[in-house]
Amino acid sequence: MLGVSLSGALTQAILAKELSQRITGEGAEEVSTPFSNRRILSTQIITSIRQSSTSIRHLPPHLQEAATASYQKALHAVFMVGIVLAVVTVLAGLGIREIDMDVAEKKSAEDEEDE
Repeated sequence: MLGVSLSGALTQAILAKELSQRITGEGAEEVSTPFSNRRILSTQIITSIRQSSTSIRHLPPHLQEAATASYQKALHAVFMVGIVLAVVTVLAGLGIREIDMDVAEKKSAEDEEDE
C-alpha cells in the first residue's frame, strides 16, 4: 500500500507541475470546449485532468497533446523511481549472507550440549 500511495503522490505532483507549465500562454486562461459554448479557466482544465484522465478527450487537440505529454512525463518519473528502488533492493539483497538453517540448528544444539 505504501508503494501505491507514494507513486500516486509522485504522479500527482509531477502532473500538476507539468500541466501548469504546458497549459499556459496566450489564450490559455480561458478555453472554449468543443461540446459547449461555455468558456473555462485553465485552472479548471488542470483540475479536471488531474481528477480524471477521461476528461482529456473533451479538450481541444492542442490541450490533449499537452495533457498527454504531462501524463507521460509523470508516469515516466514514477517508473524510473521504481526501477531505481528495485535495483537498490537487489544490490542490498546481494550483501545478505545465506545461512543453512539445518546446519545452524544443529550447531546451536551442539553448543547447548557442551554447556
